[in-house]
Amino acid sequence: QYGQVGHGDHGLADWEPRPLKGLGQFKIVQVSAGEDHSVALTGNNEVFAWGRGTSGQLGHGDVTNVWFPFMVKALQGKGVVAVGTGYDVTFAITGTGKVFGCGSSAAGKMGNGDVDGGVGGNVYIPGL
Repeated sequence: QYGQVGHGDHGLADWEPRPLKGLGQFKIVQVSAGEDHSVALTGNNEVFAWGRGTSGQLGHGDVTNVWFPFMVKALQGKGVVAVGTGYDVTFAITGTGKVFGCGSSAAGKMGNGDVDGGVGGNVYIPGL
């Protein structure tokens, strides 16, 4: 519905696995799927995100949906070694143990002091 499978706008579901065109040249070492978005980590510590972005959970600095894997430029050069997703949130952990997060802060899940996800509560640019 939001492109979280990564094949573009092809209806609500893909019934058979097929390669993601935007990631073909990368060695993927981890994939994480949130409620309506997905994130992939490459062997070169690059993070790609796609799907529903209405809470900023894709880390692209806005709240738009992305139909294909798109590199999270704000995490380039940060040395990300692991990624995780949840309902409207994405987290990345670096090799030095630093945590970056983006997305909805509802129920305090971003750890930024906001608990209701109100105006200004969402975190759009990774940085913790």
